[in-house]
Amino acid sequence: MKKQLLICLSLALLAGCTAKSTPTDTPDPAPPKGVVKLLTDNDGSVWADLRTISAYNGNPNLRQFYMLSSYKPHVLEMKKLHISIRSSRVITVINCTTHERARFERVAFTQPFAQGEVIVITQEIGQWESYPQNSPLGLVGGMVCKIPADRLKPAPARETRKPLLG
Repeated sequence: MKKQLLICLSLALLAGCTAKSTPTDTPDPAPPKGVVKLLTDNDGSVWADLRTISAYNGNPNLRQFYMLSSYKPHVLEMKKLHISIRSSRVITVINCTTHERARFERVAFTQPFAQGEVIVITQEIGQWESYPQNSPLGLVGGMVCKIPADRLKPAPARETRKPLLG
């Protein structure tokens, strides 16, 4: 009797281990061209949108671009409102002289890579802070500061869409 029970349990365990499982999270779409991944963790990933590199307020020593954060579906969910924040975008400004950065205007979106509907806009007061030169942000900062100021595109327009929560 014990031998039969042991065989049945072994078969059940083997069958359970070989069963196909379906992932609960759908993978994010491929990033748009010009958007490069800087880092990833269990909650999502951080990207630099190199399509948006420009001088900040016309200052040739300051470069701005969007940093995008894409979140996995379960990370920032507002179940009562049936809204899931899938990504956010923040204006990142690099000071090419002092190697510092500041962040302004964080916008949350319903889709990855700062796409979809605008959920909320928060106006951040930019505070200059240093960053390690050998960090992913330091590598991007070094690269964008090498672009001559006269070759930069105009800055993207600020977000004007009405947010869902605002």
